[in-house]
Amino acid sequence: FLGMAVTGLDGVLTHHFGVSLDKRFQKKDWSKRPLPKEMIDYAASDTLYLLDLARRMEKDLADLGRLEWVREECENLAAVRYPVSAGEPLFLRFKGAGRLRPRSLAILEALLRLRMEHAEKKDRPPFKIFGNSAIAEIVKARPGNLARLAASNALSEKQIRMYGEDALAAVAMAMAIPEEDLPAYPRQRPARLSPKVPERVRMLREWRDKRAEALGLDPSLVLSKSLMHAVAALNPESAAALSELPELGKWRVAEFGEEIVQALAPPPARRKKRRR
Repeated sequence: FLGMAVTGLDGVLTHHFGVSLDKRFQKKDWSKRPLPKEMIDYAASDTLYLLDLARRMEKDLADLGRLEWVREECENLAAVRYPVSAGEPLFLRFKGAGRLRPRSLAILEALLRLRMEHAEKKDRPPFKIFGNSAIAEIVKARPGNLARLAASNALSEKQIRMYGEDALAAVAMAMAIPEEDLPAYPRQRPARLSPKVPERVRMLREWRDKRAEALGLDPSLVLSKSLMHAVAALNPESAAALSELPELGKWRVAEFGEEIVQALAPPPARRKKRRR
């Protein structure tokens, strides 16, 4: 929102204070106890400038009239909650599941549920049990014994010792499901859009890019691709009509609403010259 090209903490601290953080410890094992002194020093230095940095950035945002923009975006981020599946299949959140046939979907779902059970028992994130790539390989191989599971190279020797038998049981259970009871990936037909939508998106992009350049902002912050398509589909005739798109945010409507409507307005019809 301040138009800075570098937004990582290290870059921002360098810009404001001329200091650079030692990144050697970013990916270290922070569960290790006791923590080495150099890691404790790193953790302290990582937070040392944050309060002063926040004060400086708030002042800069206020001077530009953008502080409320940031506050609204932060409130939206703070309101985000992890989606509750409510009994929905786990494969709906697995990349590539839509391309699988019903039998493979059943195996995928069984493996995902198995992984979730182990993750909950150990109080660890699911990917720490085994990753998505491992699950995809098992779905593809459909192993019936430990030898075939090992040959798939999906799991390490340690993982096979810990989860191999359970994984085979999950595959066998899915393979035994009758054809008529196999899951199907839900398909949704996209809503029909007016053929004029692409042209409206082009008009919005032209306005957005110019406006973002004038403000010194990344264009996607003014209007992202998804927001441009949503506005183009709505085709508002007034700034007030933009309230139908809560994802726009109040600050965008207040700051850019009238300009957006003008950007979408058709050019005035040209008057034909009278022949004398």
